Amino acid sequence: MKKILSLLLIITTVWVSKAQCNCSAADVVINSNYSSYTFLANTSYCIDGNVQIQWTGATFQDNVTLCISPGSTFRTNDLIGNADSNVTVNVSSGATFIFAGDIPFSMDVTIEDGGVMQPLWGNLDVIGTNFDLTIDEGGLFDFSTTNLNSPQNVTIINNGTFDVSNLTFNQPSNIDITNTGDFNATTTSVFASNSFSLENSGEINLNNLTLRNASTVDIHNTSLIDLTSFRLGSNIGTMNFTNSSEAEFILSSHISLLYGNSIIVNDGTITTGGEINLDEGVLNLTNNGTITTSGNFNWGESGASNYLFNYGALNIGGQMSSEQCQLEFYNYDGASLYMNNHLTYGTEGPNKFENYGNFHADGLYSNDPTLHLKNEGYMVLESNYGDTPTSVFSNCGTLDMENWFDLNGKIINTGNYNVPNGSIGFEVGASIENYSVMHLKQIVMDNSTIFYNEGAVIFSEAPNTTIKFAGPGSTYQPSHSTSSNYGRFSWPGSQSNQSGFVDGNLMFTTTTPGTVDDTSYPGMFGQWTSVTFGPDIVFGTCSTCTVITDYDQCANADGTWPSDEPVYDCIPVNRNVRSYFSGSYLGGS
Repeated sequence: MKKILSLLLIITTVWVSKAQCNCSAADVVINSNYSSYTFLANTSYCIDGNVQIQWTGATFQDNVTLCISPGSTFRTNDLIGNADSNVTVNVSSGATFIFAGDIPFSMDVTIEDGGVMQPLWGNLDVIGTNFDLTIDEGGLFDFSTTNLNSPQNVTIINNGTFDVSNLTFNQPSNIDITNTGDFNATTTSVFASNSFSLENSGEINLNNLTLRNASTVDIHNTSLIDLTSFRLGSNIGTMNFTNSSEAEFILSSHISLLYGNSIIVNDGTITTGGEINLDEGVLNLTNNGTITTSGNFNWGESGASNYLFNYGALNIGGQMSSEQCQLEFYNYDGASLYMNNHLTYGTEGPNKFENYGNFHADGLYSNDPTLHLKNEGYMVLESNYGDTPTSVFSNCGTLDMENWFDLNGKIINTGNYNVPNGSIGFEVGASIENYSVMHLKQIVMDNSTIFYNEGAVIFSEAPNTTIKFAGPGSTYQPSHSTSSNYGRFSWPGSQSNQSGFVDGNLMFTTTTPGTVDDTSYPGMFGQWTSVTFGPDIVFGTCSTCTVITDYDQCANADGTWPSDEPVYDCIPVNRNVRSYFSGSYLGGS
């Protein structure tokens, strides 16, 4: 309906403008050349034929209407008038309007199909109070350097071709651009003291687009905007940018949202060959389409809260970092986020990351003591993980971690947690709570750390380290849990050179039955172990020991548990059980 209304508006505009350009209806018809000419106030004029006003130029008084009839040419070397004077110009089909210098008055100009407005020489400076330009389909506005210095309002409705080299909007109060045709400029700088609005359903091709000093910026793209770079400079208030379905916003270089509050909703495609950078700017980004950046995604140093809601595909060629700002980041079910390098969080907080879709990064590093993470989807970290002592990572999806896991905070696992090739290094005070399945290669624990297990933990190597393992019934059982079930630890071979303790309802089994006798502690821990064992420890299979390994429930990102879940008799920890194992062998790799 909106497109139909726009088409009707275009047709109506063309019909009205053509109807207005009628020499027989004009007060004065000009068909001769003059060295100078004054267009009198409250008078309508019609240019009939090829007319030149040279030397002194053309002076326009207030409320002048000028029609350049079809096929005619009006040429003058100078336009003269007052800034508050109002002049209406209609460039008819096949007509040409050629002049040099400034537009010193308010002008409302319409260029019809086949009409042309172009310079005699030099640059164009618009210095009247208002400038309104309408280009019909087939019309052409063709200038080199164009400076729109109107102090009040600039309105451009382009259904044809707007073609300039350097375009500057220099402090108009309000700028309103509607484009359904071709809008081309090499470099565009916008200094708007109040508002800038761009509605595009055609093609916009610009080199560098820079916006400054605008209280509000509104951009709505339903077609193609092709830029070298896009920059929000100083004194920007709020930008609302919408990239609709099927729309493309393409840049060969950077998006720099350096200042202001930006709200971006992308339903189409945004592609940048450079980076996405914030400095003191703040961003609320909702992506329902595809965003691809070849470089980094840097969230800046505003210290303010930023938000990323990803429902689509977000591809980052470098890293994503929020070193000196706050970032809440949600990757939803069905969405994907892929970055070649790391996701990093700085010291500013609070920061939050929740993944329900597919997430892939080289590594994840944080210096933020308030970082809260939750994975309820599929998460891959190719390299390392590092957090802080008060960080929380809740995993209830699938996590594949390829390398070293440097744990300072807390992990709560109710999903599948896999670190097949590296170790989890427990720093002072670190802890793990496992309620489902973890596949690990090795761990390195500190005397102040704890590994609590109500699920199944399978090692590919015997953990030859200080161990602090606890299960239900121990003093380390979390306050939310009243489970009397068992946690299981399994590994091949026997431990050696280990110390520490195991306590609570824990079961130890081998992953290499037939080569190790796991029915007593020497088979699992070695003859000369200095590990102490609590009274409820079980070695080998146990027909009365229930091990729960699969849950519907997920701890919140901050480590708390949902308070509105039903209670089940078999595992009274407010979690819904899907399946369990009763002492059977649970191997795996």
